[in-house]
Amino acid sequence: MIVQDGLDAIQRRAEEILVAEARGTLANPPWLATCRRRVTEVAGAALHSRVASSSVSGLAQVRALTEAASPCHAGAQV
Repeated sequence: MIVQDGLDAIQRRAEEILVAEARGTLANPPWLATCRRRVTEVAGAALHSRVASSSVSGLAQVRALTEAASPCHAGAQV
């Protein structure tokens, strides 16, 4: 989505999700909960990894985060 539509589109979609969540009209609340959990887990792992090994390249960290977050891949319905 970032490549196709840019960060502005991501921000708009995030706002739509928050509004739908507040209204109780979110199509798949368990999926959003799973993604939020995974982001928390991955962010924690990334922080731990960065502290443990500062010699790992930024690209390698991005690849590791992408693989770790794969349960929240594009195409899932929110």
